[in-house]
Amino acid sequence: MSKMELNIPDLEKINDKLDMLLKKLDQRITDPRHIVLDNDDLLKYLKIGRTKAAMLRNEGKIAYSKESGTGRIYYLLSDVLKYIENHRQETF
Repeated sequence: MSKMELNIPDLEKINDKLDMLLKKLDQRITDPRHIVLDNDDLLKYLKIGRTKAAMLRNEGKIAYSKESGTGRIYYLLSDVLKYIENHRQETF
């Protein structure tokens, strides 16, 4: 096994690149377009029942994806937040 020596500038470059990658990862994790909820998550998030969730889907009020093989339903958090914003009541 060969030895590799790193000097301080090299370590600083590596550290800067790692910091950049961590920032990108943090942004992706907190971006609602990249957070997927299943049907149970939606029920808990909106505090609704299965019937109400089905009604929202059937009426086109909330976007969703349905897996063809299992029938599992998924939602993007961004779509759930859009639904909430569309039904927001302003204060008087």
